[in-house]
Amino acid sequence: MAPLVQSLVRELRPSLKSPLALFGHSFGALIAFEFAREMLRNGLPKPSHLFVSSFPAPQLPQRHVNLHNLTPHLFRERALSLLPHQVASNEEFLNVVLPVLRADWEIFETYEYTPGPPLDCPITALSGASDLNVRNNDLKQWDQQTTSNFNLQLFPGKHDYLQDKPEPVLQFIATTLQAITDRSG
Repeated sequence: MAPLVQSLVRELRPSLKSPLALFGHSFGALIAFEFAREMLRNGLPKPSHLFVSSFPAPQLPQRHVNLHNLTPHLFRERALSLLPHQVASNEEFLNVVLPVLRADWEIFETYEYTPGPPLDCPITALSGASDLNVRNNDLKQWDQQTTSNFNLQLFPGKHDYLQDKPEPVLQFIATTLQAITDRSG
């Protein structure tokens, strides 16, 4: 994780100006969180808001199943069960996506949370109300990662609630960011 977020900050540094909100879904929530921490370690402006979606708070023990160590055949079988049908049925695309997914799983499964000061920006945890992959209590624990406001917002659906009905989520994020803009003048 550390080399990933360090590289992201290095490459994106010229674009990292205020105001900047971050959003990550599932494993992307963890990347967004660590990216925000890396920004602060590099003296960059703090994010105006961090939106974390469908992922337990980073300080909680993670359930690791070592998918990244599976044989290619078993990894493919497991990955296909997690991918949308449109992706899983496209062999050419799978040849590109599967190695990337394996690398993502390796980063996730070898991640170790390092305690540090909480972020000084609001955090909103989002999730599908019927998401079986993450419990509401695990989402609520994100409040420990900020000295600012915390909000938990549930939407109809499961883990893939964003794909099913993105409009309410996008509207919620837009409204939240507009309120920040209105307050800052």
